[in-house]
Amino acid sequence: MSLELAELQKIFFAAMRGVAKETDHLMPALALGRNATPARGLAIYQNAYTARLREALENDHPQLGNYLGDELWQQLCAGYIAAHPSKVSSLRYFGAS
Repeated sequence: MSLELAELQKIFFAAMRGVAKETDHLMPALALGRNATPARGLAIYQNAYTARLREALENDHPQLGNYLGDELWQQLCAGYIAAHPSKVSSLRYFGAS
């Protein structure tokens, strides 16, 4: 079954946010032209997406990160990202949710 681009993008974005219920439809698309397995490809994208969200929080709250220290700041960011999956398409507004 072939997915329309819009549906594929919707599933992919949900997977990046950690709220996708089913990612099997993504696997063939992630496997094209890659040496890594599709699951590894998805993990790479998820890691990069989470890093961008954390970077956005760091840019919005630079002093808080300095005050808390690296380890506590990482925990705070991970907790915030898990509790508040992005619902916006721009990183500019991520920390405002």
